[in-house]
Parts: sequence; structure tokens; C-alpha cells
Amino acid sequence: MILRALCYQGRRALRLPLAFVVRAFGAWKCFRRRIMIAIKPDVYWIQGPWPGKLAILARPRGADWLEDEIEGWRKAGVNVIVSLLTSSEASELALTSEAEIVKRNGLTYISFPIADYGVPDSKISVQQLAAELNDQLSCGACIGTTAVKVLGVHLWLPLAC
Repeated sequence: MILRALCYQGRRALRLPLAFVVRAFGAWKCFRRRIMIAIKPDVYWIQGPWPGKLAILARPRGADWLEDEIEGWRKAGVNVIVSLLTSSEASELALTSEAEIVKRNGLTYISFPIADYGVPDSKISVQQLAAELNDQLSCGACIGTTAVKVLGVHLWLPLAC
């Protein structure tokens, strides 16, 4: 059980019996939320010539942590999420519900899958994405992108417009 692993991960503050932790925090969701208060998602802002902001987001923790991660992005000021993961990569990382949770949190979700170690299917599709992101940045949106391969798209952004 994840809760047991958290209780016995070697830190003195977390060395508590499982029964005590469950009694003290009530339920797993409550326990998870109390831990997440101290954990904020990593958002690396990139300043540009637009009124909006562009950010690189660390890969979100999937499964049970995904909703808290996306809520943290919203609190950090991100309005639009751009995902470059393919459906198989999203499955491997437990991020299959990312689009649904992003929309439920009031953010815009854009999916532009690029295969790992690959390039986009066409230059036209990259130009369309870059134009759309440029328009949103010009309107003051704060766009966050996940995955390492996003760096290539950031390099394409000024060239494609």
C-alpha cells in the first residue's frame, strides 16, 4: 500500500504505524491532500515578447496525484496545457485522464502528439500550432507545456510564425 510506503520511507517524522496515520488523518484522500500542501508542481516560466507567459512544466505525477498536480498548475497561473505525449506514452505514465481533469479545472487542453525521438508529422501542423499558441500568448494567456521534447517546439515557435 502506498500509505505504508510513505510512513516507512526512512524519515523520522513519517515513522508512524499505519493504523495511527489512518486514525490521525481520517482517510487516504485527506492524508494525500495534507502532504500535497507542501508539494508544489515545478513551473519554469519563459519570458517572451508577448503579454502572456510560456512555461515548461515538469512531467506530472500520474494516477492519484494527477488531479492535485493540475490544480497546482492552475494556482500557479497556467491557463492552457499543451501535451506532446502520444496515447501510448500517456498510458505508460498513468496520464490517460489528463485532458478530462485539465478541462474540469477550467483550463484549456491542446494535444499535439509527437512520437518519442521523432519529429512532428508535417511542418504545416507545427506552424498551425505555433500560430495558435502565439495568438493565445498575444492575448495574455499563460501556456504550460509538458515533456522534454517540448524544447524543440519552443525553438520552432519563433520560426514558424
